[in-house]
Amino acid sequence: MDTSNAFIPRDKYGIVFIIFLIQGVGTLLPWNMFITANDYYVDYKFNPPNATETSESFRSNYLAYVGIASKFPNLALQAANFVVKAGSDSIGQRIFISLAIQIVVFIFTMVMAFLNTFGWITLFFILTILSLILINMANGVYQSCLFACAANLPRSYTNAIVTGMNISGTFASIVLILSLVISPNQRMAAICYFAMAVLFLIICFLCQFALVQNKFFRYFQDTTHADRKQFLKSGEKGDEPEEEREDERSTKAFVRIFPRIWLAAFNNFMVMFVSLSVFPSVIANTKSIDHWVPDKFFSPIFCFLSFNLFAVIGNLLPNHLPMTNKQGRMFILILSRILFIPFFLLCNYNPTNRKWPVIFSSDIYPVGGCIFLALTSGYFSSSVQMNMPKLVDLKDAPIAGMMASFSCMLGILAGVSVAPILSHIVNL
Repeated sequence: MDTSNAFIPRDKYGIVFIIFLIQGVGTLLPWNMFITANDYYVDYKFNPPNATETSESFRSNYLAYVGIASKFPNLALQAANFVVKAGSDSIGQRIFISLAIQIVVFIFTMVMAFLNTFGWITLFFILTILSLILINMANGVYQSCLFACAANLPRSYTNAIVTGMNISGTFASIVLILSLVISPNQRMAAICYFAMAVLFLIICFLCQFALVQNKFFRYFQDTTHADRKQFLKSGEKGDEPEEEREDERSTKAFVRIFPRIWLAAFNNFMVMFVSLSVFPSVIANTKSIDHWVPDKFFSPIFCFLSFNLFAVIGNLLPNHLPMTNKQGRMFILILSRILFIPFFLLCNYNPTNRKWPVIFSSDIYPVGGCIFLALTSGYFSSSVQMNMPKLVDLKDAPIAGMMASFSCMLGILAGVSVAPILSHIVNL
């Protein structure tokens, strides 16, 4: 059937865009909720009245444990999800199942906040790590599938996910600050905090139901519509017959399209690597000198909230200040961001356990640096990930979308793996 003149549905009221934005928040919600809850675990759950060497180890290395337990499983499941061939119906099912698992794990985490775990702190630590592993395995599938769904749509929908990922951190930070303000103690604050995560993931689950019923979304998932290519204005070159392409496995498609996108994937990796090398581990442990706010609010406001809020602003900038699609030029700018690492190490980071001098001794330096780090992180990550699906043939766009997600998570994993080493470097 000739569909070249078929009616193209419109995203009325931007419903699909809003759904992808909300789902983008959900993709990093587990990660952001656990890292933003740093003080709850470090100052309360792993800080029993009779502290031991074990509990001290849990406290001092909490963010490192979270990073490793989160990103290794997430990356592994993204790779598995990429290799296993999936049609659009299967991708939708995987999103539903992965969201359901995340909701159950957050309910378990909320229940654990009710319990006094000081008498079995090692078991609590093991259960926390297992929860992190399970929730991030599910989240890896969720995130990979979501990027695959958006890759067939105009590139602004991919940016909606990336923007949502940074809104996720803003959401977690605001919820934490409100929980600290309205709750009488850390336990009640944690219960309110994790309850909001459960509520939001339920909203994501309901949004997925609305998405699969939307005519605009369903139209762009149907690769038989010849006129969608003109609508996307993407200039893809692929003209292979649909029957031949559908029989190919994802691994073969990877070999075919990798030469086109490897530099973009590396740029995506480097953006996240630099950002996660210093956020949150280094910035969260940079102590206030000027005491602009009470110390318990310094990290939630000037680390977590500032970074995520300005990263969202950075996500919006490519719509008004588009970046060159020349990946080589972008690489030079992205590589220069590595200077952020020594900069933050020379601020008042880990002041009780360092031998390096503090060069930037005012709060204005880490706060300003955090804002600039976030702006560039949001701007470059959006620019790269919006362009990646457009560097390949139209029918390969979902695979390129998955690879964009994979390179993003690989950069995050590398960054959080390097972060614990930095605390030792400043003590040399």
